[in-house]
Amino acid sequence: MKNKTSFLSSKVLLMAAVSGILVFGSVTFSHATTIFLSGDGNLTQPLTGSGVSVDSGNQQFFQNILQGGSTVAIQDITTYSWDTSVNTYYNSIAGVSSSIFSGPITASALTGVDLFVSILPSAAYTASEITAMSGFGGDIFFLGENSNFPTNNGYINSALTGLGSSMSLVNDLFDGGWHTATGSQIATDLFTTGVSTFSYAAPSEVSTVSGGTSLFYGTTGKTFLAYETTAVPEPSTLLLLGSGLVGLGFVRRRFKK
Repeated sequence: MKNKTSFLSSKVLLMAAVSGILVFGSVTFSHATTIFLSGDGNLTQPLTGSGVSVDSGNQQFFQNILQGGSTVAIQDITTYSWDTSVNTYYNSIAGVSSSIFSGPITASALTGVDLFVSILPSAAYTASEITAMSGFGGDIFFLGENSNFPTNNGYINSALTGLGSSMSLVNDLFDGGWHTATGSQIATDLFTTGVSTFSYAAPSEVSTVSGGTSLFYGTTGKTFLAYETTAVPEPSTLLLLGSGLVGLGFVRRRFKK
């Protein structure tokens, strides 16, 4: 009788332990990492009026994607001043701190960052940089260009694959010269709230973005800016998983006795 009771008790403990692990699959998510992808880098210029008139729609969009965050980190680029335009604009918003950094992308560089911006990268992202981007908990904005920049776009596409994204830059070109998206060229979305105009393209064309949720379309209906969200389990989920594993360990000890 004692052995039967012991067996039943162990069985109950086993079920409880397994339940602790199964809960892992039904928990809520505390943070959704959103990846934004643009086939145009010139759309940063209207943020500050660099070579073109300021567009309040571009400013509103960049404020929307910050999602109430307060810290922005921008990877330094040497070919164009687009990083400076983004940095200057974000620093003009009350309560927001933005900075440009050079060197490798590390967990330390992204600590406390709400939005990481990378524009036309000049080198491939390393495996450790992909790991840092996937684990820092903030959002990411990649900005590529048209098919005249296949190598740079390739670096972004490789990073997107490494981050588990289904989006990519197609490496084509359309809409040469300055264009302003209005009306049906602007999708109805949380990230386009308050955006009635959006300037892009000049002086050369932009590239199509494949996959994700479209936000802005060119004159021919092709998407040039989209986003994708990946859910990250909240820390309590890991505690539940851990408690389940501890429970299993306890059951194993009971069976050994």
